[in-house]
Amino acid sequence: SVLKDIHPKLAVQYFKTLLLKYVSEVPELDSVEYFNYIDFDIVIGENIDGFDAMILEKRIQAQKEYFAAHPEATKDIPTIYFFEEIDGATKKEPFHAGQFSFDRNSEHCFRLWGKEIIECFLPHKYTLSDQIAIARVGRALDVGNVTGCK
Repeated sequence: SVLKDIHPKLAVQYFKTLLLKYVSEVPELDSVEYFNYIDFDIVIGENIDGFDAMILEKRIQAQKEYFAAHPEATKDIPTIYFFEEIDGATKKEPFHAGQFSFDRNSEHCFRLWGKEIIECFLPHKYTLSDQIAIARVGRALDVGNVTGCK
């Protein structure tokens, strides 16, 4: 397994890229359309009533914006929805990897993210951060070096 050779901090970050695999192993979740992931160390200090509805609304808005800008894209393109970092710990990168939303067709995106973690961070080319890996995948998608995900 690749995890035996990986830095302990990255093992947790790499685990996130395997979430869909674990979700599909639980038959009780077969009817669930999308999932929201939140790191265990994130503290929510307000009532979360309506959180799922807010996430769904943001997903729908992001889809509208994406398909307006990319009319050639298919509706089932693999997607992971990340929150933008606001006044957070990772000023260098725009996305927060501690909270994201994904659905059952997100596998290709997870593979790209995991591959970036392994290829860049295992040899310690970069600072250990899944936000950097996500941003690198995002930039590669923007310039067309990788495809099939948004």
